[in-house]
Amino acid sequence: MISPTTPSAAITSTPRFREIAARRWDDWSAATLIWLGQHSLSYNLDACRCLHREWLASLLARGIPLRVIRRLSLDDPRESRLELERRAQEYTDRRLRRSTKEH
Repeated sequence: MISPTTPSAAITSTPRFREIAARRWDDWSAATLIWLGQHSLSYNLDACRCLHREWLASLLARGIPLRVIRRLSLDDPRESRLELERRAQEYTDRRLRRSTKEH
């Protein structure tokens, strides 16, 4: 069974998504390059870009709007995936609580 949060080709293969991912990466690439240099990690910039694109697709597939991703920096490649997942889950939980209060 495929998880509903798995990014599908319908999301990731569109020209619009490629444009969004490229713009978001442009926002982070310089900071990530500096961060990689300071931490002597085995990742290279291309690997980070690929991981960033996959994570961004995952967030969008979960229904988290791009403006929220930007505002909360949910796609910061310098953060651990665990921390980003925690912050994304907090947002999802808050949104769910808000929607149940309104009904």
